[in-house]
Amino acid sequence: MSNEASHYYEFGPFLLDPARRLLLRDGKPVSLTAKAFDTLLVLIENRERIVEKDELLKGIWRDTFVEDATLAQNIFTIRKTLGEDPDGHQYIVTIPKRGYRFVGRMRELQNQYFNVEEKRPPTARLSAGYEEIESERQSLAIMPLANLSDDPGAEYLSDGIAENVINSLSQLHELRVVARSTVFRYKGAEIDPLEVGRQLNVTAVLVGRVLLIGDQLIVKVELVDVANGWQLWGEQYTRKLADIYEVQEEIAKHISDKLRLTMTTKERKQLARHYTEIPKHTSSI
Repeated sequence: MSNEASHYYEFGPFLLDPARRLLLRDGKPVSLTAKAFDTLLVLIENRERIVEKDELLKGIWRDTFVEDATLAQNIFTIRKTLGEDPDGHQYIVTIPKRGYRFVGRMRELQNQYFNVEEKRPPTARLSAGYEEIESERQSLAIMPLANLSDDPGAEYLSDGIAENVINSLSQLHELRVVARSTVFRYKGAEIDPLEVGRQLNVTAVLVGRVLLIGDQLIVKVELVDVANGWQLWGEQYTRKLADIYEVQEEIAKHISDKLRLTMTTKERKQLARHYTEIPKHTSSI
């Protein structure tokens, strides 16, 4: 059994666990996008000073050019999630023309005896319901992909892609994936990702559609954050039908990347394996 030191930030009814990227409110997980979590953590860790806008933009969006409006929207999301502190004040204040500062009353907790194997902090504040928190940290529903082709025989294609991605991602230890038998109950229905996500109690929903024109395959998918309706990721793949296996692998890998999952070497190999072959479709549209 191995032990490691860990720390947490407590403010108002919230507890933030940097190592496991968890934000809890009264012991229950609160959903935040990856960028929103990163922004909140930077502000908390630098709470003694003003964090300049440029510092946040360069630190949070390292490889992407974004404007101030994106940062402002991120701050708005965090404020909406946190609400006000017990005294009726905002946790984050705007410093005009400069940046932002975290002003909430903060307590940093140190825990020297965290049991890694059990994944359970011994503190009463964290231990209650912690297994449920761990299991719900990242959860996903991959909905049946809509078949936009005129040929109903291409239905097997859209179903096969969704099923293979489900099977692939369900092997990852950090992710809970809703079973095929559950999500396929929504097949043919008009899907509202937010409503479906809440019904299935997941943090993210993947929706998409498939179009087959001759031997050209077009797959468009979108990953939606159930907490706020934001698009976490979207992509359109235009490939030859023979490249369907690569498309499925790329979809699974992109999802794992956007959800910031940590994978073992074995899981990475499993994610890159070839899928069960889908019979070649010969009809043209």
